Formats: sequence, structure tokens, C-alpha cells
Amino acid sequence: SEGAPPFGGDGDEGRLGPIDGDAPDAGAPDEGAGPRIALDGTEVVQGGSLTVTFAGGPGNPRDWVGVYAAGAETGTNYLGWAYVSGTQTAGAGLREGRITFPRVNLPPGTYDVWFFVDDGYETIAGPERFTVRAP
Repeated sequence: SEGAPPFGGDGDEGRLGPIDGDAPDAGAPDEGAGPRIALDGTEVVQGGSLTVTFAGGPGNPRDWVGVYAAGAETGTNYLGWAYVSGTQTAGAGLREGRITFPRVNLPPGTYDVWFFVDDGYETIAGPERFTVRAP
């Protein structure tokens, strides 16, 4: 809907909206391959969910995943974000896991996902690209 935050919610959760975070499990990539992220798909229907799997991170509670317009410089111009705990409040420091953005309400277009270290903009992994299409 018009005026809705880009990642769902009613605006009380910040720019991202509610997030479901999962602890590491057997589905996470093997840590031996180095730092990386993967998406559950390359296309999201507007209002649908996007899951980001991360692995090989340093394990800081404030490591985070950010969503940007495709090709944009990384920095404070993110369109959505979550700490590795799956929330916008730092929790457990995880080296691997999954973050689900349950309602991606970005306009149709192409976007990049990045994995960053400790509340900063030093890149751990990325970008991984996905497209949002109209329903």
C-alpha cells in the first residue's frame, strides 16, 4: 500500500518492518567456503518474502545484512536491514544463519543484498542481486 515501509510492518519497527531470524541449521552453507550470502530466489513478488542465508561471518552481534538499490554505493542509503540475530536490536553474534524479510514492499526493480561487519560498512560478502516484480 502507498506509504507503507519498504519491508512491511506498520512503521513502528523502523524502515525494515518485522523480521524473522533463524539460528544456524543444517541448511546453512558450509563455513569452510569463506564469507558469503545467498538468497532463496532471484525474484520476489512485491509484498512477498525474501530469505538471506549468511555464512562465514566474524560472529559479531552487530554484523548485519543490508538491502540497497542495485549498483548503489553502500552506506546509510540502505532500503532495509537486519542484524544477524534477525532483528534491528543486536542479539546473539552468529557466524551463519538466515534472516527472512517477510513482506518486501519495495517498488518493482532490481536490488542488492550485502553482508557487513559490526555496525559499519566494511563488506563481509555481497552483493547478491534480486528483482522485485509487481503482483
